[in-house]
Amino acid sequence: MGALSDLLKNGAGMPANIAKTANLGTEPAGYSQDSQDSQGCEPEIRAHLLHLAESEGVDAAHVHRLHADDVTACAGQSDKTLRAYLRGLVLGAGMDAGHVPPGWTTAAHCEGCGPVWLWPDAARVRACPWCFRRKAGKAIPRPQVQCRDCRHFLPNAMNPAAGGGDCAAGRAGHWPMQRHRCPDMRPPNADKPAPNLMISHSVESTP
Repeated sequence: MGALSDLLKNGAGMPANIAKTANLGTEPAGYSQDSQDSQGCEPEIRAHLLHLAESEGVDAAHVHRLHADDVTACAGQSDKTLRAYLRGLVLGAGMDAGHVPPGWTTAAHCEGCGPVWLWPDAARVRACPWCFRRKAGKAIPRPQVQCRDCRHFLPNAMNPAAGGGDCAAGRAGHWPMQRHRCPDMRPPNADKPAPNLMISHSVESTP
């Protein structure tokens, strides 16, 4: 389901320009149902969401797919919040389909997913918005990496700098500088706990 509470939760840890799609608005509520039974007002709330979706250029299918509980959870929220919610649904649907959100141009490292595309300056994170999609078996678009940057790489003893090698994680070995996509890529210090959500560490790669 696309519950508003889930969207707010998944926005935690993102920078302001990304998380704003899930932030609560500060303007007065545009569709308050405080004095009414929100369950009984589900059709009216959905109709209001459809009206906002049209003005935002959001496909109405995103609203039609919402579970009734998700719709009633929107009762009392401001139009600003509901518009952000609708944009978040579009972003989430794109990620579910394996598409990188616009502006997510950083080849980062997630401790759970490995190499992933994230928002600018997100070099390394403990968890990311791709995590629950990976756990659900969905495809994750990944940046290209090099074996030489991975702690699993076993370089060729005769020519460690440029020769071929093996992979301690069981993947097919690659040349140290050959770019490819690998979910098991882990930087040398990947086992070191990050003190914060993000720490300074980059994964060399290209789109």
